[in-house]
Amino acid sequence: MWKKRLVSMAMALVLAVSLLPTTAWAWSYSVDTFNELKTQLGKGGERTIEVTGTIEVTETLVIPEKANITITGGTLKRAASFTSGRMFRLNSSFGALESNKARLTLENITVDGNNVKASDSAFSLGSNAFLTLKAGAVIQNHVCTSPYEGTVYVAGGVLTMEAGSVIRNNTTAGNGGGVNCGAGSFIMHGGTITGNTAAKGGGGVYSASCPTDSDSTTDQGKGFVIGDRTGKNSTGVIRIENNTLSDGTANNVGVCLYSKSYGNIDTSANPCAVQYGTFDAAKSYIGVSAEIVPSLVVKHTYPAMQAAFHSDNAAYALTSGSGGLWMKGAKDGAHTHCVCVGHYAADSSHFTHNDKTAWTGVSSLKAITEAGNYYLLNDVEVEYNNSNSIKDYVWQPVSGVKLCLNGHSIIGKNSNERSMIEVNSGVTFDLTDCKTTGTVTHGEDRWGKQTTGRAVDIGYGSYSTTATFNLWGGSITGNFCNDSAGGVAITSGTFNMYGGTITGNTAGLKKESGYGAGGGVFVDMRGTFNLYRGEISDNTAVFQGGGGVYVYTTGKFTMHDGTITRNTVTLLGESTYSNSTDYGGGGVLNKGTFIMENGTISDNTVIPFSDNGTQGGGGVYNTGTFTMENGTLTRNKALNYKDRTDGLGDKDACGNGGGLYNASGATAKIENAVITENISSARRDGKNGEGAGIFTKGTLYIGTTSSSKVEIIDNEARLGSDELSGGGGVCVRSNNVKLTGQVKIYDNTSTASSHPDKDDNLYVGDGFTFYATGLNTERQDIGVTTKNYPYSKIRITNDNAKAGLFFSDKDGLEVVSDNGYLYVREAQYKATIHLGEGMKVSVKPNGGELSPDGKTLTFESVTNIPYFEIAPDGDHYLPKSYKDAIKDMNSPLSASWYSNTRVQLSGYDSKLTKELELWLPNATAKDAPAAPTGLAGTMPNKSDTAYGFITGTSSLMEYSKDGTTWTRCSYGTTRVPLDKRSANSEIYVDTVYYVRYRDTETQKVSEATTVTVPRYTGVVAVPVPRTDMVYRNRGYFVFEGNIDYYDAHYKTVQGSRTYCNPGTYTVKVKPEDGYTWKDGTTEPVTLTVTIARRTATASDFEVISCPPYETDYTGKAQTYEIRFAWPESPFGHRLAFANSNNKLTLKYKVGDTNTFVTEPVDVGTYTLYIDVPDDPNFNATTVTDKDGGWTFTITPADMKAPTGVTGVAATKEHPTTGQLTGLGTDMEYRVKGSETWTAATGNTVDVTLNTENGYPVDTVFEVRYKADKNHDTSSPAQVTVKAYQCVEHVYGETLVSDETSHWHQCTVCGAKTGIAAHSYTDEKFDGNGHWAVCACGAETHHDKHSLTAKHNENQHWQECVCGYKTGETAHELTSKYDTAEHWQECECGYATDKTDHSMERKSSADGHWDACACGYKTDVAAHAWTDKFDTQNHWQECSGCGYQKDVTAHSLTKNVNETQHQVKCESCGYKTEWENHTGGTATCTAKAVCSVCGESYGELAAHVADSTYRYNADGHWTACATCGTPMSNQEAHTGGTADCQHKAVCDVCGQPYGELDASNHTGGIRWVQTAETHQAFYLCCGAAAGAEANHSWNDESVCTECGYGCAHTGGTATCTALAVCDICGHTYGDLLPHDYRWVIDQEATTEATGLKHEECTACGSKRSEGTVIPKQPRHSSSVSTPDIQPILTADEAKSATDYSGGIYGLTFRASTGYGSFKGVKVNGKTIGAGNYIAEENGGTEIYLKAAYLQTLAPGKYTMTVMTESGETEGYTASDHIQAIFNHSCPCLFNLCLVNSAPLPRLIAQHYAREGSIPVFCDERACEHLGVEMIARPICAVENQLIRHNPGHVAAELMTLYRQRTIRVVEEDTGFVRNRMEK
Repeated sequence: MWKKRLVSMAMALVLAVSLLPTTAWAWSYSVDTFNELKTQLGKGGERTIEVTGTIEVTETLVIPEKANITITGGTLKRAASFTSGRMFRLNSSFGALESNKARLTLENITVDGNNVKASDSAFSLGSNAFLTLKAGAVIQNHVCTSPYEGTVYVAGGVLTMEAGSVIRNNTTAGNGGGVNCGAGSFIMHGGTITGNTAAKGGGGVYSASCPTDSDSTTDQGKGFVIGDRTGKNSTGVIRIENNTLSDGTANNVGVCLYSKSYGNIDTSANPCAVQYGTFDAAKSYIGVSAEIVPSLVVKHTYPAMQAAFHSDNAAYALTSGSGGLWMKGAKDGAHTHCVCVGHYAADSSHFTHNDKTAWTGVSSLKAITEAGNYYLLNDVEVEYNNSNSIKDYVWQPVSGVKLCLNGHSIIGKNSNERSMIEVNSGVTFDLTDCKTTGTVTHGEDRWGKQTTGRAVDIGYGSYSTTATFNLWGGSITGNFCNDSAGGVAITSGTFNMYGGTITGNTAGLKKESGYGAGGGVFVDMRGTFNLYRGEISDNTAVFQGGGGVYVYTTGKFTMHDGTITRNTVTLLGESTYSNSTDYGGGGVLNKGTFIMENGTISDNTVIPFSDNGTQGGGGVYNTGTFTMENGTLTRNKALNYKDRTDGLGDKDACGNGGGLYNASGATAKIENAVITENISSARRDGKNGEGAGIFTKGTLYIGTTSSSKVEIIDNEARLGSDELSGGGGVCVRSNNVKLTGQVKIYDNTSTASSHPDKDDNLYVGDGFTFYATGLNTERQDIGVTTKNYPYSKIRITNDNAKAGLFFSDKDGLEVVSDNGYLYVREAQYKATIHLGEGMKVSVKPNGGELSPDGKTLTFESVTNIPYFEIAPDGDHYLPKSYKDAIKDMNSPLSASWYSNTRVQLSGYDSKLTKELELWLPNATAKDAPAAPTGLAGTMPNKSDTAYGFITGTSSLMEYSKDGTTWTRCSYGTTRVPLDKRSANSEIYVDTVYYVRYRDTETQKVSEATTVTVPRYTGVVAVPVPRTDMVYRNRGYFVFEGNIDYYDAHYKTVQGSRTYCNPGTYTVKVKPEDGYTWKDGTTEPVTLTVTIARRTATASDFEVISCPPYETDYTGKAQTYEIRFAWPESPFGHRLAFANSNNKLTLKYKVGDTNTFVTEPVDVGTYTLYIDVPDDPNFNATTVTDKDGGWTFTITPADMKAPTGVTGVAATKEHPTTGQLTGLGTDMEYRVKGSETWTAATGNTVDVTLNTENGYPVDTVFEVRYKADKNHDTSSPAQVTVKAYQCVEHVYGETLVSDETSHWHQCTVCGAKTGIAAHSYTDEKFDGNGHWAVCACGAETHHDKHSLTAKHNENQHWQECVCGYKTGETAHELTSKYDTAEHWQECECGYATDKTDHSMERKSSADGHWDACACGYKTDVAAHAWTDKFDTQNHWQECSGCGYQKDVTAHSLTKNVNETQHQVKCESCGYKTEWENHTGGTATCTAKAVCSVCGESYGELAAHVADSTYRYNADGHWTACATCGTPMSNQEAHTGGTADCQHKAVCDVCGQPYGELDASNHTGGIRWVQTAETHQAFYLCCGAAAGAEANHSWNDESVCTECGYGCAHTGGTATCTALAVCDICGHTYGDLLPHDYRWVIDQEATTEATGLKHEECTACGSKRSEGTVIPKQPRHSSSVSTPDIQPILTADEAKSATDYSGGIYGLTFRASTGYGSFKGVKVNGKTIGAGNYIAEENGGTEIYLKAAYLQTLAPGKYTMTVMTESGETEGYTASDHIQAIFNHSCPCLFNLCLVNSAPLPRLIAQHYAREGSIPVFCDERACEHLGVEMIARPICAVENQLIRHNPGHVAAELMTLYRQRTIRVVEEDTGFVRNRMEK
């Protein structure tokens, strides 16, 4: 409850009120609840509210318009649940009237946010809102989570703080922890703002408002004002201190910069700077921060006042300057250094070196608006550039800017599609760092996610090449680009790298984004990169390549010095961008021009993706032009798949070219270089991985002049195979390779796990050569390896280079000059081989000359005898022993025996040491055997009577009917065709054949033996008529089986074997000639066959025409046209009635009803039904398509709009009501735009008119036809009903208006008069736009100003036609020039006066010219060249400017004589003095060679004896090691002993001599054993050591002479006696098990049990006597499946008479009585009774006929006998198992396979309705019977029946077999058997 506090008595109050009737009374109220406070505030007006105690605020408190409220006392605290909404909202509105304003004053009260996180500010001030904080007012503990507002958000209106007020300990996620002065006024006369925190700017106060109102009488529109702006009060104490940003950085007053755009900032005119009046500066403290340094932060301060302001950051200083206090760098003026940071202090080429250069500190890139030297005061963020051409986070410096990072970073915190820094056309930008820790990098965004984008782009989107970026220091690092160029892209222009690093950047994050090349640097087509100093390192690319540098097509990279190191390419396959094939290039991928004048490319890596050998280049991958004038290429690696960690790529991925990969079509020039310690890596199979130093498929120059020095050493090709080589130094796979000058390629290796250090220097690929005449090394400095081993010689050069400069990497090979080329080869000799009798040379792929008679093969010059093959002639053969005969020759030849007709000879394993002549052993002659014996002809099988058999044949025989054409026989039995009785007969006759031994590799053809093969005579079964024939208008073969089989085995005596029409037919059949019935007779049998009438289905009809599935109602019938179809198209004919009077009747079912119509017309869904009448061919039936194919729908039709309906106007009596006439009851109407339709009740209806401003007006109605059963509603007609018109109008005085006009309106009917268009004569404008006002008060649209640029000498601005001006800005001048003068221009069009050029001479390779400092230069003049030289080089020099070109080392040639030499340059005339020859060593065959000039000089040396003897067949001697000249007399061989295989070996020279000793055998004997005989042979030579003899057996059946153990064979074991061996006569093996079969002693009945026992069928042994057979269950009508046992073995079946096509009939016995037999199923399908015979025989005996079995494909089948007995009804699984054991024997099996697949619910219900349920698996009871239950999914549903799935059963049985089978080795026999384990 609130109480009025009356100061005076009631009467006094009444008197006071009566005396002051026009004065507003200020009421005062006391509240202590939230609702009381809310109610008082809602009443508005002028009042004071006193808060008692603490009130919890649960929702926003609203100060209404016109209110002027003061709240005092107590505390207002935000409730914990109040998390959305402000605590106070002042409901002001636009306009200058007092009624638009809302005022709130807080005094001696605390507004506490309670540290509740709220989404809105505590206070929000809009236009005309006034909040005053007086003494004792405290705003504290508010937490605002909005990123856009502060605790007190001044979006308009006025916030005033007086002395004694406090804003403290508040927090915001945006700007202004205490106050965010966004657009209104914050007048701070006094008070304290302390302990507040902001996430962005202005921990205490964020000053972002600028003055908009110059009216001195109001506080509105004044921005942030410190002190009394009127100057009347100077005692206020203001403290803004101890406020911070979220990271703890001091930030009290954060001064915003009004303009946010790059390049459009005038910090000197910053309107957001703090305004100020008068206050007590000595007692005040105001901490200041600036959004941008340098900038104006406090305007117009008096010097005495400036002491109150302090910089929040020691790096910044407040400095008095133009307009007020400026925030600048604290070290401005003291921060001095040269742009090169001292790196080029002594470098004469660095012309502008100046250590005194001064730099200006900046805190934001936005502060850099003109040319100058700047340094960063802090890390800076690249902010959003809103320019129309950019719209991204991009900074574009103006030309002439030099920026020192000062150890800080330029950071991208937003992922950008373009680069962070773009240097545009015509701009020169320098970046340096005096502290070496500065970076240009991408960081994390505000969500902590790493941002992506490129760092730098030169000339983005430009075709001009005038953009220049000079990097002197700092690091471009940590940038991640989805496309190419992770660090720097030179699109169009020049990048000069004088220092710093480009490191740790990545290109190609997304495969679909593009090239993905150039992790560090991407040089595009119009780009140039100059590397003078610095490092490009640790960058990564994943597509194409170029981990460090990528140079595109016409781009150019010049490496004057510096380092490209530790860059990586891990290829990920081709990107989806066009032209983006993967290459490699861990350091550099060059497609353009790359010139390496000096420097180092080292420790770079490429990891390939592909296995095709096209990827690599650990250091450099070149597809353009690569020139290496000097420098080092070292420790680079091209790796392979095993070096990947991501598991991607081809597992055979490999890397070629560890140092340099020079691709096909590319050019590489290595002028002077060291290429060392690089690595290439092969595929898994060891292939590729070539060229560890250099791999080339293109043009390669190793050395370009005679003075070039190139060393390629200590590189390693990791091949993975000892058999392969690939060029540890250089791999040549091109014919365009040239070696010139001093080239050294040695100490390079290829490695494998077992051979880690194989010499492999210059590898020459198969079929490739190189040029080398330009070499001038002093010794053998180039090792050579070829792909193939040089059995003759392999050419390696295209010219006649000096062989002495090369050596072979492989031992035993040499490099020789021959016929103008160099070759690699071995020592070679002549080899002559004479063939033996009966043979010829069949294959000689490696040359050799064969004599005209074919008897001698000669190799003129070989190291090893190449392989060749010999073959016998037709009368000889080469036995297997021929190989031993070759071995016995003790020659270099070895033999490989493949067959009796093919022997391969070669000498690859033995190098020739002298000329060789050999005579080969003779071939063996073939013998002719006697004619074959033991042959017999046998009758064909029943299943195939066209072929008989000849038995007793072997594969060495052949047969013929005519003695001319012979065919090879089979082993044992040969199948042969029989002749027919006549050409068209199906009857075959006895056929005579000739059989002989054929001509083979080892024997000749024999005489022939005659054999007669008889025709088939056999038994056939009576044909079985088909039972499934139904009329189809096509003939049937009326019997089971194949018609061709029928025609071959039967004759039709009466009737036909084919019929077509329905009916029953009689056919008489007899066997074909040569066949009988089973009873041996041949009399005809009479058979009856039936073809049933057809019951038609939907598929028997063809639709000729039919309605669409949906069709609109037309009033006409929609019908089908139908006819019979062809049931088995394309065979037979269309179905037809036999009775031509019969017709099909078509009818149509209506929807889901039982109603039928003959002609569907009305809307609805219809289904076609066809009545088929009774006919000789058809059963009467009704047919429809159950799949819905014959269903269609007729949909409602549309109607046109009604006509003839008119409107009747309202009358004076009924002004609000009119009429519609001409209606019908089938119509409905509504007011246009209404949702509701009203049905017409007659021809005329009353309707109510619409009103406007309270007056009826003309009203439009819509009328339409209603929908009926065949139509939708029609489209509406529109009818207007007129309003009543007054006869005399009564017009009001006040003008009424709309958007375009104003008028006077009738107060009776609303009629208008005096309608006139607005006349806007009163023009107005403000800062937002301009408009005009009409006399009626209407205003035009408030248009935005249309500004036009204007300027004078000092500034430019924009001005609207309405007189409004804005943007008055001082000119920003840029330099311009023409051929005579230069000047400065502002972009607004203003220009300074012109000044003449001051010219200076310049020069380059293209010419010389004059240039002015402004950038102008004259045309380039051609140089005037003169020739110059010194002792090292020669060149040309311009006489006009002194410019030199073509500085070239002398190309020296030698002049020599017998004693002296000199050199001279052929190009310039330079030469040296004559000098004497020196060096070299003479031999007995060659003079010494001068080590300087390479010429021979001096005398020959004496012979030197060889340490090894020379020899021939007769003796030995010593000779000169150099030339072979004998140095002692020949002496005879002595010592040694010969044997049957080896000659004696000389004790002196170690060579064999003399003849073999055939009687001296060594090494023991070996036995050749058969089952019955043995014979001994010598091991040394294979000669027989005795005659063949029979074994001598001991009691253990082991031969006492040779130790052979008898492998027993023959004899027959029984269950009572062992088998007796036919060879040794001893018994062996095991007794056979008894063949027990159950014998029924007494049948079981339903009333009594039975008895049975087991009895052996062989010996009569009995067991299990007295076994009880359980009682039979009572019969039921269900079908059961009794146990079935086969009772006829396969052997027994073969003797049966029922035989068909090789298949015999089979007999089974079921365990049930014959009386309950129901039928037979095979694989779940019932078979016809004609396919089996069922008989009573100790149960039910089933005989499956052979003719039926012949119809089954090979495989496993399950047979089921169905009975009526129900004997297993209700059986569980254990019951079934017990029944099987009862009818067989206990523990017959121990595993049982049961079904685990779920049965479909509907199928199970179907079975349940028939009384059948699944067998219950009582697993524990089964385990008691010793049976393990194995559950597997083995059932399936076929035709709605549950069946075993044969495939699943077989698969599960095989799985069990594999899982449960163990292999057992029997101790006594050693045989391995499989045994199933449980």
